[in-house]
Amino acid sequence: MLRLKDPSKDQVLEAYLRADDARLKAFKEMKLNYDGLKKLGMSDTQLAKIFKIKAGLGKREIFSLKADKYLPYFPSKERLGLARRQGI
Repeated sequence: MLRLKDPSKDQVLEAYLRADDARLKAFKEMKLNYDGLKKLGMSDTQLAKIFKIKAGLGKREIFSLKADKYLPYFPSKERLGLARRQGI
């Protein structure tokens, strides 16, 4: 969306929905992996290290996996700032 010259509101909304859908799909897959590794006997600490190092997840995301609570997509501060500078 940020690559477009002058995106419409519908294009911005569509881009957000696609990003959130992709995030939800990834969350579901990660949750299945988390639960599978837990059943194999890994501790929460071991899982947190793996997901932090291998998947690059932060503390909030790891806690959401553990609690089975989806965190919706929210653009980073950098992306929001870039959008504002572009007048989006």
